[in-house]
Amino acid sequence: LGPSDTLYCDRGILRGCQSSIWSDGSSHALLQISGAQNRLEGLVLAGGKNHVQIVGPNVDGMVTTMSEMVFERTASGEASIVTDTSVNNPELAGFSMSLTIEKFKSDSCTLLKLCADEVNLHDGWVEWDVGSGHWLDISGKLNITNICGVPLNTSSNNYWINTASTVAIKSFRFGGENTGARILHLTQDVATTACTVVSFQDCAMYCASRPWMTI
Repeated sequence: LGPSDTLYCDRGILRGCQSSIWSDGSSHALLQISGAQNRLEGLVLAGGKNHVQIVGPNVDGMVTTMSEMVFERTASGEASIVTDTSVNNPELAGFSMSLTIEKFKSDSCTLLKLCADEVNLHDGWVEWDVGSGHWLDISGKLNITNICGVPLNTSSNNYWINTASTVAIKSFRFGGENTGARILHLTQDVATTACTVVSFQDCAMYCASRPWMTI
C-alpha cells in the first residue's frame, strides 16, 4: 500500500494464504473494517499507523473474527488493532462488539487498544516490546487460552493486560525473558465492582520483583 492508502472491508471476508499487506506510512491504518460481521484470515500485516481499525456504528451484533494472522510491528509504533473512538464522530465508537483472534502471531508491538463488549484470544505466539505500551489495553470481558508470551525490552513498567473488566485466562506463558514484565493492571476496584472477576488457570507467570498485579 502507499503511505496514505487504506483497504476497506464492510461485512465481508478478507482471506489470504499468508499474503502480506504492508505500508511504510505511519499516518493511516492498513485495513478499516465495519458492519455487522467481518472475518480476516491468513494475512501478514506490517507497517501503517495501525494494522486494523474497527469502526461502528455503535450497535449490538458486531462480530469480528481474525484467524491465522501475523501482526508485525506498525510503522508508527502504535497498537496493531484499535477501535475508532473519535470524539468528533461518536457513531464510530465501536463499543458493542465481540472480537475473536485465533491461531495468530504478534511480533513486538502492542496488540490491542480498543473498546469492546468481549475479546477472545486463542492459540497464539507473542513477542512484545514492553516499551511500546500495554500489550492489551481494553475495556470489556477478556477470555484468553493457550498463549506463549515472550517479553522484550522489559525496563518499562507497562503491563501485559490493562483493563477495567473481567479477566479469564488459561494456559498463558507470561515469559521470564529479561526478568519478565508486569502482568495485570485493573483500572477499577474489584472490591467495589461486583461484576469483575479475575481468573488465572495453569499459567506460567514471571515478573521478577515487580508486583504482578495492581489495582
